[in-house]
Amino acid sequence: MPALAEGRALWRSVADATAVLVGGNAGEIGFSVLATLVSGTAPLTARQMLLVNLFTDLLPATALAVTPRADGAEAGPGGGSVAGDRPTSLADLGAPLLRQIGRRGAVTCVGAGTAWAWGALTPGTARRTSTMALCGVVGAQLLQTVHGRGHSPLVVATALGSAAALVLLVETPGVSHALGCTPLGPVAWLGVAASLLAAQGAAAF
Repeated sequence: MPALAEGRALWRSVADATAVLVGGNAGEIGFSVLATLVSGTAPLTARQMLLVNLFTDLLPATALAVTPRADGAEAGPGGGSVAGDRPTSLADLGAPLLRQIGRRGAVTCVGAGTAWAWGALTPGTARRTSTMALCGVVGAQLLQTVHGRGHSPLVVATALGSAAALVLLVETPGVSHALGCTPLGPVAWLGVAASLLAAQGAAAF
């Protein structure tokens, strides 16, 4: 029985990691399409898109995949939980997973869109706006990675480490410019913080 419980927990952790990866990518695409339609130019460069994948798809998602939920429960269709000993089948990768992917995609889009809009509506360059959007995308995805796994030092450490690495990269002038970004000032970082609050609010619904 312990082996079965561990196997089910691992199955659900992998499903959560899949939802973060696919949902995050869907959110990035949705945000990019909407922002391009509004502004006429892509909000993120190719190099910035690669940075998003580096900071969200590598260590944080891997840590999530190998870390069970704190309560050993599976989220139900209505947002509640189902007992951790519920039989697990391929059906868990159907409609429930698609709903989770859609939800995470929407949250990512909200976070990125809020940061991008703040940058577009405040004085600054287009590169500053795209850098804010990059931070909004990564921040929203890292928030969702930690959600439900705050008990795991591994997940928290990889998420915080990725966030710190992104801030260091953005604030280092030579490296930042080489990757299509620019150092951000207090107003810009305030916009990024607002985007994280917006993403957190969207995730609560």
